[in-house]
Amino acid sequence: MQFGEKTGAQKPPFPLAAIIDILFLLLLFFMLTSLYAQMEVELNITLPTSKEGSDIEREPTEIIINVKADGTYVINQIAYTADKVDQILYDLASNYRGQHIIVRGDKEAKYDYIITLLDLCKKHDIWNVSFALRKAEAAAAPGTSAP
Repeated sequence: MQFGEKTGAQKPPFPLAAIIDILFLLLLFFMLTSLYAQMEVELNITLPTSKEGSDIEREPTEIIINVKADGTYVINQIAYTADKVDQILYDLASNYRGQHIIVRGDKEAKYDYIITLLDLCKKHDIWNVSFALRKAEAAAAPGTSAP
């Protein structure tokens, strides 16, 4: 008894639902990582200004260290003392050679706090250090006087 002709093997349909799921997961991942990168920047720090500053290319493995006016160091929104930062930099240097550090110092912070951080970086052989700043206005707006 023959119920029908055999047809050629059909290709399975394109898995559109699975592709959409993967795209949504990737979108969610990149949105969360960009939000995390923004959260690393301490918002209540007033950066010094410079006319000669230049933009640097951001790296995915960079560490942002915020230096507050009272001398506390903030990494990933957690305040640390210099001794704890010393341990963190030791761990970073031992695991990741050529680690990039961005120092965001409050303009009211004592110079001594920044030098302490640079000494710790040198102690652990971290040389890829950048300083964050705000670009100064090139010229005052018309009708206003410069301070």
